[in-house]
Amino acid sequence: MTSQRVEVQAWDGSRYETVGFLTHFSPETKERSTDTFDPVVTTKLRFYQRPSEGPDSYDSVMWLTEVDYNVDFPVAVDSTYPGYSKDVINDGDINTLGGTDTTWASTESMTEPHWVELTLDRQQTLDSATIHWAYNHKRRQYMSPQQLEVQAWTDSGYSTVATINPKVDVEATTVEFEPVITSKLRFSQPAGMGPSAYPAVMWLSEIDVGTAPRIRVDSTYPGYDTAPIDDGVIDAFGGTRTTWASAESNESHAVTIDLGKEMRLGPVTIHWAWNHKREEYMTSQRVDVQIWNGSEFWDVQTIRPTGPEASTSFFFYPYPTRTLRFIQPPNHGPVNYDTVMWITEIDLEPLDEFEASFTTDPASGFEAGVAIGFTDTSTHPNGELTAWTWDFGDGNASVAQHPIHTYSEPGRYEVTLTASRGGQTTEHHRVLDVAGISVDSTYAGYSTSVIDDGVIDATGGTSTTWASSESSSAPHFVEVHLGGTKEVDYATIHWAFNDKRGEYMTSQEVQVQNWNGSSYATIATVKPTSAETETTITFDPVMTNRLRFYQPTGQGPSSYDRVMWLTEIDYGLSP
Repeated sequence: MTSQRVEVQAWDGSRYETVGFLTHFSPETKERSTDTFDPVVTTKLRFYQRPSEGPDSYDSVMWLTEVDYNVDFPVAVDSTYPGYSKDVINDGDINTLGGTDTTWASTESMTEPHWVELTLDRQQTLDSATIHWAYNHKRRQYMSPQQLEVQAWTDSGYSTVATINPKVDVEATTVEFEPVITSKLRFSQPAGMGPSAYPAVMWLSEIDVGTAPRIRVDSTYPGYDTAPIDDGVIDAFGGTRTTWASAESNESHAVTIDLGKEMRLGPVTIHWAWNHKREEYMTSQRVDVQIWNGSEFWDVQTIRPTGPEASTSFFFYPYPTRTLRFIQPPNHGPVNYDTVMWITEIDLEPLDEFEASFTTDPASGFEAGVAIGFTDTSTHPNGELTAWTWDFGDGNASVAQHPIHTYSEPGRYEVTLTASRGGQTTEHHRVLDVAGISVDSTYAGYSTSVIDDGVIDATGGTSTTWASSESSSAPHFVEVHLGGTKEVDYATIHWAFNDKRGEYMTSQEVQVQNWNGSSYATIATVKPTSAETETTITFDPVMTNRLRFYQPTGQGPSSYDRVMWLTEIDYGLSP
């Protein structure tokens, strides 16, 4: 449901000014839209769609799932590997596979720490950060470090607010910490604590930082502010300094809390304000607790205090939610002042989180036909997990804690582990690139295993060469799954030798094709004019996870044009 045009508008203190446009002429193909504009200092952004500029097929609505926006923070680093740039660290483009175009790497050092420093546009309250790690094509894994310290700037220097030990080969790491008010954050990797496969560097694509939960209310009594509701200070007697009161109204009153991320909550406590004039706590007679389900608020709890009390606690049923609302029905405020809602603090205690995770044996370099061992490493703070469900992404599943699985075909498979304890479940996803060879057909007695085994022996027959089945009406091809995205610019085909005909089985035409994410595209065509032992094809570098060597119908060896017959295929990036 891509809109035809959306204006990005910034609030200048008195009105909204348009600072950018999102315009598309083929909206049905756009999953997301991105716009950049000159930096603006603002407290509000508005995404404004004018009449009849919604999706082509439904232009009277605006329909979206998420709005992301990026503050361009100046970035400083300790050092940069040649060819890389720190400009990508906070540019809003998360592409872990893009090499120098979209990732940053420090220079190599085992004796010095590496760090990235973000300077914010002003002091902000922060409580989370997400680091998106770069993908190393050569080692076939994400470059998550062994240890990272998150540090916040104070008047006297940097102070560590969180230390994390990311798991090996994860695409991103999110860290949460106690809210801090700061103008600079530094992400410091101790010396020698880079990725286990490359500990001398720090290598990432993007860093996002998050703000502490936001509070929204329906109305506020003059002189009061919403800040005390979640500032950690419980002082019922502090008036406007430490309590919040709604405006007086016979309508309902509500406090809405954006938790910043989806979570499950346990104990919840509302601390009521003290009314010095009436000399009693301003305990509401009724409050309905609601969660946002994505389209509307649901009632999940109702509390009915029996009289004035300093605080009211209840256990929140652990629905996962990001947005929570405490709504007081009309005239259900304190008994002697039922037109207001008046509190000093709302405490929210998340349930102990647990995390699903697993490792594989081997850790990388997966191949079709070779068994992979999956080891569950999930943890729960309250004890052992009780159930596991594995989806291997190829139509197979397991309920064992530590299963073994073999992929019969090469390809890219998303493995999902769902771990459970009681009524709680959590998932962990990981994509495995399984290398291997697939072909259109195989002549009886031959095997595809020899095509990429490193053995070049044109005269070995079925032991060292592969041949397609015979066909005068169909093309033949060899498809190579690379086991991950790689950059290639050449390929060499080593042809088999036919003892009966006394010559090499050099095809008359072969097209080299790369997989672009949805289909194969020809990047080079070679047409040998005579029999030769090998044929090398060069082409412009491409990033791909699959190559196909495609022989059109009837374009096999001139003396045997119904088959494709070779001993080995080499490919890679020229030195």
